[in-house]
Amino acid sequence: MLAVVDKEALEHNDIIATLYLKYRKMVFKEAYHVLHDYQMAEDITNDTFLYLHTIRKKLRLENNKELIKFIKIVAHNQAVDYCRKNSKIVSIEAISDGTLIYIDNMDYQNEFERIECKDLIDKIKELDAIYREPLALRIAGYKVKEIAIILGIEESTVKVRLYRARNLLKSSING
Repeated sequence: MLAVVDKEALEHNDIIATLYLKYRKMVFKEAYHVLHDYQMAEDITNDTFLYLHTIRKKLRLENNKELIKFIKIVAHNQAVDYCRKNSKIVSIEAISDGTLIYIDNMDYQNEFERIECKDLIDKIKELDAIYREPLALRIAGYKVKEIAIILGIEESTVKVRLYRARNLLKSSING
């Protein structure tokens, strides 16, 4: 099905173009599997082949199966890196209206866990904004110092609000 890059491609110095034509769909599928976003998967596909271009002299083109595995790994890693780099991009509007907290991408053991998580998120959305905003930022992975800078308040105030938010959630869950 997929052939090893031929020697003519090596001689004409268009290895990456040949790889792109043969494997772009596979790379796109791998990126889309991680990102679930068509445009970002296209960008990651391009980034993958740009990376392959930078290491083209080190590529081992003799073994087709190894080459395919390597390209898939590069695509997967590019997509994961993108997710990690962009996981902390948050708008204050998303925090204040409670849409920051996502439950679709979480890995649940069963439907009961998903329902419990949704109930918890609903309770977080019911909190006053002064407690919801720092809690949502903390859930998003921000540190207390970063939250203080984003919200324009003291670190000690952030800590107090997080403590109170947790206590309010505990009391609403335990009834």
